[in-house]
Amino acid sequence: MEGVRSQVYDDATGKVVSAWEQVKGFPTIALGRLIQPGDRARFERFLGGRDKLVGAELDSVIRETIEPRERQLSALITAPTTQGQFDALFSFAFNTGFGNKTFRAALVAHNARDANEAARLIAAGTVTSKGKVIAGLVKRRAREAAAYASAAGQAIASNKLPILSILAAVAAGYVAIRWWRSRHTTRLP
Repeated sequence: MEGVRSQVYDDATGKVVSAWEQVKGFPTIALGRLIQPGDRARFERFLGGRDKLVGAELDSVIRETIEPRERQLSALITAPTTQGQFDALFSFAFNTGFGNKTFRAALVAHNARDANEAARLIAAGTVTSKGKVIAGLVKRRAREAAAYASAAGQAIASNKLPILSILAAVAAGYVAIRWWRSRHTTRLP
């Protein structure tokens, strides 16, 4: 899951950066908002050691990041969907992109009402960045799959997901997205 970050950080290392040149992956802020080269002037003051993105300005950046993607996912879903399933699919798509092959396959399975297959595909989703396996992405896919399966009332048939980590992930929930949603009225239609 994405965490809310008040300063620019490198998504590859998770470390706050004080200059654009320090970024090895992609510069990111708030709730996983990638900073494009054309946006750098807007976020310059949030480089490490400077201001922090907080309050209404933070809410605005999160809203800009989340709401269009919520609408996009809502338009793609054709099957009955619980809030937990929506959140898991949203987290997966938010991280991998809506065009990601495995996300698209999981969405097809979801829309076909095959929850076990959707959860399996989420668990098998992208865990690399720039060609390297990222431990955080491995854990994220496991949490997303567990949350999806739990919301669908299904068990995941996979030896890749130890039961204790599944239960811990489901209990932890989607802290950052739920925090944001608790402060706003956007919900699954």
